[in-house]
Amino acid sequence: MTAFLEARGVYKSYGRPPRPVLRDIDLSLPRGSIWGLLGESGSGKSTLARLLLGLERPDAGQILLEGMPIRRWRSRHPGGMSVVFQDYVTSVPPQADVAAIIAEGFPPGAPRPDSAAIHALMDRVALPRFLSGRLPHELSGGQLQRVCIARAIAARPSLLVLDEPVSSLDIAVQARILELLHDLAKEMTCLFITHDVQAAVHLCEQLVFLHQGQIIASLPREELFKTDNPHVRELLACTLILKDF
Repeated sequence: MTAFLEARGVYKSYGRPPRPVLRDIDLSLPRGSIWGLLGESGSGKSTLARLLLGLERPDAGQILLEGMPIRRWRSRHPGGMSVVFQDYVTSVPPQADVAAIIAEGFPPGAPRPDSAAIHALMDRVALPRFLSGRLPHELSGGQLQRVCIARAIAARPSLLVLDEPVSSLDIAVQARILELLHDLAKEMTCLFITHDVQAAVHLCEQLVFLHQGQIIASLPREELFKTDNPHVRELLACTLILKDF
């Protein structure tokens, strides 16, 4: 498969004196794939997500989309990249209803979506249409997360970054959201960032592990239980994984 998103020799530090957060990151995400980026809290996952989204610049190295610097790619492809944040509750305006929140996801300059377009997106994420006029505080956690996913796919992005999208949901809702993401991933390139090995195994075809700011392993899902990497083995030992492959 052709590389779609690439990170080459990426470094990132914060503070004075500088504290390294990411070191020598090399990542090549093929077009049309769904990869998992895993690691414990503080391993650098969210920092890497911000760099890949162009929200921050690396101290060194390159991040490329289709061979172009990420900011140039974004200027040429409005709406071509979307994200579902970990803290989805604070990512929505509290006084906007569901229809208005989903409408935020349409590309800049596009005509204002009508109710049919909003309802079509709600149908895609299995969200009842009668909720279109509800405010965020009137929704359950799973319903609000589906609103955020509908907003993220409204522009039909080429790249969808999911930063801990199910970490705050209960197990039953997590399962429904993961099934939804599995279906959506067939239409775009996805990076699923999580500390949850079980969720990543269920959803992703390739698993990349971060530890103390460095990539320590990149494994096809089928190879996960064959690795002798001690940090990966430690994560596996702490996780009950129901193998479905």
